[in-house]
Amino acid sequence: LLDEMIASEIDAILVKVACMGLSPKLHLGKSLSQVRPKLHQLNAEFGAHICGEGGEFETFTLDCPLYKHKLVIDEQEVVQHQEDDFAPVAYLRLSKWHVAAKNAPAASQNAPPPSEAPAPDVTIVTDNALQSAGLHETEAVDAIR
Repeated sequence: LLDEMIASEIDAILVKVACMGLSPKLHLGKSLSQVRPKLHQLNAEFGAHICGEGGEFETFTLDCPLYKHKLVIDEQEVVQHQEDDFAPVAYLRLSKWHVAAKNAPAASQNAPPPSEAPAPDVTIVTDNALQSAGLHETEAVDAIR
């Protein structure tokens, strides 16, 4: 499934890590295609699920073939939830973003202004990636229309 997602041009980034072998400094904010080799390594060494089905990581989709526009992250911060030498738990707090045309560069001047919505006070990222990223459902729906 991971390879199918990558081949389907789903641009999803890791927004939470909670697994031995995944480092907040090295892996948060990386795309699935960038961490693919590491995920296969963790599966072979520890049995970690390649798609994160055991809670090893969470993703946030910035772009995919179904979206008419893409989301571009302008500001983010790493929040360390649980420090652990073997399996630290951390997530990205996405505080500013904008919607851009699919063919536009990340810093497009034609893009709408960045969101000024404050990031929520989240202590743990759940499966609700919109909430953890500080997006409201209507903003996310508008972004992909």
